Amino acid sequence: MTERIQATQPCRPGEYLRAARLDQDMEVSTLAERTSLSEQTIECLENDDWLALPAMVYIRGYVRLLCRELDVDTKVVLTLLEEESIQFNRPLLVVDEDSSFVADLWAKRRSAVAVGVAVATVLIGLLTQIISIGASPDAAETDSQRPDITVESEQR
Repeated sequence: MTERIQATQPCRPGEYLRAARLDQDMEVSTLAERTSLSEQTIECLENDDWLALPAMVYIRGYVRLLCRELDVDTKVVLTLLEEESIQFNRPLLVVDEDSSFVADLWAKRRSAVAVGVAVATVLIGLLTQIISIGASPDAAETDSQRPDITVESEQR
């Protein structure tokens, strides 16, 4: 069984795992029951949908578990996975060339943007203080209404 899969070895780890599962005529639900992985996790692994899965350390563990259950050479699949992970671990651009609005705004009006951010921060801080004082249970009472404070005129 393993020889037949290796002869037609797919280039991606998910395809390899799917081929091994289908070679055994096994459904995703059956594999999920045997490995205690969710069907969604197995489908993500078979579709090479790495961003829908947790960190790479977990993915390697899932792959080892599936390889053990499917009686597939773990080293082959992990090698494919490492080749794949090199490609998908490339840094992503936060701002691409087409969306340079923020960069242009910052370059042209740096001081105005900085002042606006500072003013907004101060206003939010003040608003937070006003709300917290107004929400205080003691704020509605005056000193003469509080039982723990005695007014000097009552003492004489």
